[in-house]
Amino acid sequence: MIVTGNWADILNPAFTKIFDDVYSRFPEEYSTVYTLDTSEQNYEKYSTASGFAMGRDVDEGEEIPVDDPVQGFDSTFTHSKVGLAFNISRETMEDDLFNVMASKPKSLASAIRRKIETDAARNVINADNTTYATGPDGSAWAADAHTREDGGATTTQDNIQTAGLSEAALETAFVLFAGWLDGKGQKILVQPDLLVVQINKELEARVLLESAGRTATTYTNEINPYHGRLDLFVYHWLTGANDYFLIDRRWDFIKFIWRKHTSLERDDNVSNQVARWFASCRYSYGWTDWRNFFMGNV
Repeated sequence: MIVTGNWADILNPAFTKIFDDVYSRFPEEYSTVYTLDTSEQNYEKYSTASGFAMGRDVDEGEEIPVDDPVQGFDSTFTHSKVGLAFNISRETMEDDLFNVMASKPKSLASAIRRKIETDAARNVINADNTTYATGPDGSAWAADAHTREDGGATTTQDNIQTAGLSEAALETAFVLFAGWLDGKGQKILVQPDLLVVQINKELEARVLLESAGRTATTYTNEINPYHGRLDLFVYHWLTGANDYFLIDRRWDFIKFIWRKHTSLERDDNVSNQVARWFASCRYSYGWTDWRNFFMGNV
């Protein structure tokens, strides 16, 4: 609890001003990677179904064959509660010469937002880790052999590679995207439009994406095939030194679901004249399908 003895500085008139929480914070970042949604219940459940197989040749007078969709994988998003509070005595509030305590509720909200950003980023950082989270198909979000809904071969269902960020690695990733199949083994159109990197890879990524000429050749006057092809997002909450990620943002498979947005409330204890400020929210996050996401340099 914050009492006057803990905060002697706020009672000292020699201080012209006490600066509280002066550092600028990064703007909201998780919403660049996640599709935001809302919920009105304890959990949300998603299920997918495949399309149909390819049309078939039919002879004159022959009955047109029937095909059935395949049941997809189920995903359940159970919301968690996050909160933080602080207590402050009436005396401290009365003697606060610089209104330092008036900013503390705002600081609480900032603390909750850092928790949200950390949770969302940790999900991306651990995309290849089944111990952290197993996806609806029984594999990690990024894996080298995703199970197909119809039980077909998984040799092309790979969204992970060990190569570091380079022109060659981007080429490999684009080829992998083009080879992915739906739940019935049919070709699908997925193509990344966003490259996600940590701050220490920003320079390298900008050279790869923004140079007019090729960066991985000894020849001159060659165009850069990735110039203007991918947007770049520097995700400051990532911790993997060399990991990078590619996402096709047209598909809303990566979800952050709000059950209750962050709220600030105050609860006063009259008997001992202590005010309690608290902030809380409820949310869940994850993915329903891996087919718009790729992880590199694992």
